[in-house]
Amino acid sequence: MSPFVPGESDGSGGNCGGMQSACGKRILLVDDDEDMRNLLADVLGDEGYEVTQAANGAEALVILHRETFAAVLLDKRMPGLSGMDLLPGLRVICPETPVIVITAFGDADTAAEGAEKGAFGLLFKPFRMDELRTILDRALAPRASRTGTRA
Repeated sequence: MSPFVPGESDGSGGNCGGMQSACGKRILLVDDDEDMRNLLADVLGDEGYEVTQAANGAEALVILHRETFAAVLLDKRMPGLSGMDLLPGLRVICPETPVIVITAFGDADTAAEGAEKGAFGLLFKPFRMDELRTILDRALAPRASRTGTRA
């Protein structure tokens, strides 16, 4: 299934904000499934991304308070602080950083909830790596290219 890309958050300022010059291709990967994290980190590392991993939402918040990232890959369902629960906090900490929600439990309601909470896009598991590359390329493109309306 193709990635759903509702757009970008409407916040302003923040840590990295997807700016390549500020933090390059640094990705925060948040997923409670260690095997999934390691697989995605390996694939993204081979693509030239520097990947920092967080096993849960609380760990992600600690990392985001001290480091900046070009984008965040966020699992929707995790014990404790779920991805959807974490999303509004991410919009406060780093409102311009694109957040891509990854879920095996997605539908139109999930997509709408993600967009409402400020997700840049949504990937449904299982997804192909080229789908992940496409949505990351779009998320990390200069702001004017992502929106098509800003100079």
